[in-house]
Amino acid sequence: MKQKITKEFKSAHRIKGAVRDKTSLMKLRKKILSFYAKEGRDLPWRNTNNPYHILVSEFMLQQTQAGRVREYYERFISKLPDLQSLARVKTPVLLKLWSGLGYNSRALRLRTAAQELLRIYDGKFPQEEKLLQKLPGIGEYTSAAILAFAFNKPVPVVDINIRRVLLHELGLDNSVSNDELRVIAKQLIPRGKSALWHNALMDYGASLSAGVKKLYPPLTKQSSFKGSRREARGYILKTLLKEKTAEKKSLLSGIQHPEKEDILAQLEEENFLTVKNGIVRLK
Repeated sequence: MKQKITKEFKSAHRIKGAVRDKTSLMKLRKKILSFYAKEGRDLPWRNTNNPYHILVSEFMLQQTQAGRVREYYERFISKLPDLQSLARVKTPVLLKLWSGLGYNSRALRLRTAAQELLRIYDGKFPQEEKLLQKLPGIGEYTSAAILAFAFNKPVPVVDINIRRVLLHELGLDNSVSNDELRVIAKQLIPRGKSALWHNALMDYGASLSAGVKKLYPPLTKQSSFKGSRREARGYILKTLLKEKTAEKKSLLSGIQHPEKEDILAQLEEENFLTVKNGIVRLK
């Protein structure tokens, strides 16, 4: 108990000056919402509160910019309009729909999440963060986003854009953790307008100048794609989508990564493909 109190005390002490009264909250809310009313982006997943559509968009938006996601999202929803169709789709079809977004393991986790939602919850989305986080591919951010955008729950959603907005507008430095920031973020959510508010925050954050963004770099840095395991994985899957099957030796000859054998084995373990008698094919 003592440890918990100490941690909460330190957190409160660190951010106590950030939000002092309701007047400052109202001013910041008005500023962000006014901006959104004039400059808000029209994105297809914002025109629905269908939890399945929100789930798909949030998986796609993980480490991929909204501008790129738009066309993939619309095509994906048109081909796989519900949990049932996603749960039973074959891997080659799924990867073809996902091809170009990168991080193909997201697609498999998305399908598994759909299968689990049907098996455990009869296709109904749980409305608790901890239950959502038990599903494949859903962490703290994605669970909060589903609750905010699909169910309008007053749950703080903090991505890099929202983080920058709060730090910049409240005069905080980049050492503040996301856990600490959520304490403030929750206070800022207007009653009954969680979805609208978080869309507004995201767009305001995206509009910040390059200079401001530079002041608040991401807490974790994404590794270079060139020469990475991700590049090798992408090459293997794109080749198999095009050729259907490939000789293992020939397939690996097109990869320079020193761990290419291990990368192929990992893809097999993740149920992307099978390797039998020297022939590789999608599962």
